[in-house]
Amino acid sequence: MLRSIWYLFKILVVIGFAVFLAVQPGTIEITWKEYTFRDVHLGAAAVVLFLFILAIVMLAGVLYRLMALPRELGRRHHEKRRTRGYQALVRSLTAAAAGDHKHAYYLAHRAQTLLPETESGIPLLLQAHAAKSRGNIADTDQAFQALLKNAD
Repeated sequence: MLRSIWYLFKILVVIGFAVFLAVQPGTIEITWKEYTFRDVHLGAAAVVLFLFILAIVMLAGVLYRLMALPRELGRRHHEKRRTRGYQALVRSLTAAAAGDHKHAYYLAHRAQTLLPETESGIPLLLQAHAAKSRGNIADTDQAFQALLKNAD
């Protein structure tokens, strides 16, 4: 409610400023190359100038948003990937607690691939314990070796 009132207030200020400029007395003469505009009302010229500047500001805003679009799309992609990684991590913890070590290993591996390198400590630990509980010696050694290389 307050946002809409604030927005309405800003629109009224802009309209009031345009009306104020339009009622100003006086005339101006504009000469450009061989064209001459005589007796242009000062208020009308001020309103045209104001609208021109407003259009330039709007165009600059649109261009900025277009230039920022790739960065924003990349950020959303990384955030979505991180969210899926955390979901896989939680499901891996749930599967490990339920005793489904094969599924826990798979989900821990998935979480490790989805999460950034700086957040791969817990998925590696889950992967190592799930491999140990499954009895697979090769996967267990590989997972614990990767865990030793992780500083976290």
